[in-house]
Amino acid sequence: MADFPLELNMTAKRELLDGIPDAFGGRFFGLLRSGVALPEGGSCYLAEFDSRTMARARILAYVDRYGRLFSADGPLAAPPARYPSLEACFLEGAEGERGTLVVYAHDGSSAQVGSYLCENPGKNERFRIEQIQGAPPSDGSAGRWLSYEHFMVRPYLALLAAASQAGSARPFDLGTVFSRFDSLDLFDAVNREILEVESPLAEHPGQAFAAERYLAAMLHEAGIVGKTREDMAVELAGGFRSVPAVRLLRTVHYADTYYIDFYYADEDGSLVENGMLATSLETSAARFAFLRTEAALNRFLLLSAYLEEHFEGGIPAADEAFCAAADAWLCDRICTQAGAPDDAPFLKSRWDKHLAFARSCEMLRLPYRIGYDFCSDAAAKAFGVEISCPVPDVMASRSFDEAVGGYRERSASERNGDAARYAAHAAILVAAQAFCVSSDIERVFVNCLFGGREDAVVIAGVFERAVFLREFSADEERAFPDPFAFLRACGIAFEFGDDFFLQTVPACFAKGRGDFADEREASIHRDATPFSQEARELAGVVAPCDLSIFEDGERGGYADEVVAALDAGVDAALACLKSIHDRTENILVRRICRALTDGFMLGELDEHSYLEVKEAFLDAYGFKPLMARASALLRADEQSQAIEVLEELLAKVEATEGFADTAQTCYRFFDSYETRYMYARHCADDAAGRRVAPLPDEAFLVHDALAQVYTTSIAGADTALAHALRCIELAPARAHSYLRAARAYFMRGEYELEAGMCSKALEVAWHPSDAGLALYWLAYAFWKLERYDAAAACYRRCAALRSSMAEQAMTEFEELLESVKGLQRHTEEEENEILRNEGVPVGSLADNCESMLAMAKASADSGCTSLCCVMAASGMRVIRDDALMPVVKSFSPSKDALFAR
Repeated sequence: MADFPLELNMTAKRELLDGIPDAFGGRFFGLLRSGVALPEGGSCYLAEFDSRTMARARILAYVDRYGRLFSADGPLAAPPARYPSLEACFLEGAEGERGTLVVYAHDGSSAQVGSYLCENPGKNERFRIEQIQGAPPSDGSAGRWLSYEHFMVRPYLALLAAASQAGSARPFDLGTVFSRFDSLDLFDAVNREILEVESPLAEHPGQAFAAERYLAAMLHEAGIVGKTREDMAVELAGGFRSVPAVRLLRTVHYADTYYIDFYYADEDGSLVENGMLATSLETSAARFAFLRTEAALNRFLLLSAYLEEHFEGGIPAADEAFCAAADAWLCDRICTQAGAPDDAPFLKSRWDKHLAFARSCEMLRLPYRIGYDFCSDAAAKAFGVEISCPVPDVMASRSFDEAVGGYRERSASERNGDAARYAAHAAILVAAQAFCVSSDIERVFVNCLFGGREDAVVIAGVFERAVFLREFSADEERAFPDPFAFLRACGIAFEFGDDFFLQTVPACFAKGRGDFADEREASIHRDATPFSQEARELAGVVAPCDLSIFEDGERGGYADEVVAALDAGVDAALACLKSIHDRTENILVRRICRALTDGFMLGELDEHSYLEVKEAFLDAYGFKPLMARASALLRADEQSQAIEVLEELLAKVEATEGFADTAQTCYRFFDSYETRYMYARHCADDAAGRRVAPLPDEAFLVHDALAQVYTTSIAGADTALAHALRCIELAPARAHSYLRAARAYFMRGEYELEAGMCSKALEVAWHPSDAGLALYWLAYAFWKLERYDAAAACYRRCAALRSSMAEQAMTEFEELLESVKGLQRHTEEEENEILRNEGVPVGSLADNCESMLAMAKASADSGCTSLCCVMAASGMRVIRDDALMPVVKSFSPSKDALFAR
């Protein structure tokens, strides 16, 4: 069973190939199209089956829809982030009718191995292989027109057969090793690698390179070989057994190194350990095991790259002794990848400086993980960086001894020294990256923390630009063999204890204090500091407070003022109420002040009436009790009673004056600052130059709730639609307003109008879940309208967003393919054109999120870091950039965590 690890159920779609190359006589190969995980954009797997019954299988390769085949030995959760093993490339000028077959090595080098013809390119394509490695194919496919999947896998099988007959153990070299680590399952990947290196039952027993044996030794040393998630469970306080969540990732967009994402949670689901943001004593042994495993993979990654580029004969020529020596040498030279601080550009934007620094840190290819958290002063001329460095327990515990031809245990002092040198080099490297950001950065404050613990600062101090550049330029190679001499010359504090263990020293800075204190008003709706011109143009307002989404925002401030005064007694509260009454021009606030004053004077309120004061200001219209009651009834599934309460609330809302649109002001509902920004971006015609003021929540929510309730039946569809259209009037920048209307049209069977509303929702959507639901409903509407290509495109885009509807979308997509025969494959560009022709705003979600990131930048450069964090945190849900999260954290007011590369 180990040879065929996948047990296939009855629903798995599989197809046995005929004409197998003679070198594989007696074996069974075929296509596996479903029944196992297939990444977005995937077509099928090439698999070897246990017999003609195809009950069990092992995967050999993955085929995507874009003419690429990747070697693989298990199901993939995401498209491989590496060069394909085989690619079908159209010849330029051949209009897609002729092409070549190209194979790639792991480093991207390629060779042409065959050619082919294509019939009906773009429309029910069929392919014919002309030759493979200079001769016609020998598997019986010569002269035959093949489907796309057969065309992709048959040349690959032929190449494998040729390699087998030539005695080649690994036709694609190092890529085979790395392909085992494409899986998200860390334990499975490690165990498969160990099996291949050490087991006599491996596919190529005894043929592992020395470098691969060195990797196996490091993995054994890490402590997870032969284990599973269950084996890594720990017992927390109270006896709860916590099993970790673990994923193996590759940071392909930046450093292209491995990252093990893991965490432990307690019985309540609260995070207790994830290697960086939170640590606990109970999980320390497991933490060290995961970090050592990650380091083993990255050390091997860097070592293999070095051997391939600089060592004569490459990886096959290196023995274990040389691998061990080169690995240690590389770990001591992390500073060689630092930028050139003396050639730094000049950046004016604070946001650009933060983003440039984060990106430079994300680009670092490090053997051991470091974490970083940073901030800057208001002028962005000083940076403060906290670096989480590996503790001695994570450093290599064994080294190869050439004299005995094997490994020996390393002493505590050796590991302490390694950790100390690594921390010192990390401090120099990160400071260099900060000075490289902009020529006007004058100082870099650095705290190095062992294991990210705030009580374990082991290196701390302020690098001054002139001194740093002097010391940095003294070593052209940037290796800094004595990093401690560098630190001493720059005035950086550190202290050695016994066995070269770094002692704790005082931190040199704290986020939010001293040089890095932020005096700006933290609440967006109270921040009246003017925006920059760029921010004004994007937001359409003069200051952050003009973007307020809280109808009771100003009154909330008054409530806090009176409550604070009430702490000193009733007389102080009365004086405060009089002060507010006299200085405000808001008639409603004055009425509240008079009512509260009467209450205190008549004895209805006293020095304990904090709640009554709050309610008077925050529920000025008396809507909240009815809304709360209706919500409770809906949760209890008491719809008829809920409708009665909602109708009562609606009557009260419509009878209340004070927020009807005028020629100068329009009142709209906003559930978030992101929606408020979408209003500025998309609804200028609705505002028509008027001041935009927030509407009381209940004035909108009553229509939203009624629209939701009435869409549960066909009889209520007309009423639901009326309320949904009112939702659109009151919240035209909220995607769910249009989705309410879309649902009502669906209940009425008006699919064309439903599709139109879904498209409007996509136009203003900024959250992937909203866009996912809109695409899911849009796909079904197109299916009902018999626009099958558009329906298929919507289903695939919904799945690609990985929203809550993704799984159901793929299920219905499969049903669509089953029910509509002859659906054609389309490229992404062709699908975009199909959707544009249907009026679907293609790319609007990404455009909205890009715009929010632009607003984040403008906000940061205006000094409004609170709005910056809101916009950036939402924008990065779709615009994936590993550097954005550290940037958002750098502008947040407090230090909650360290972000790890």
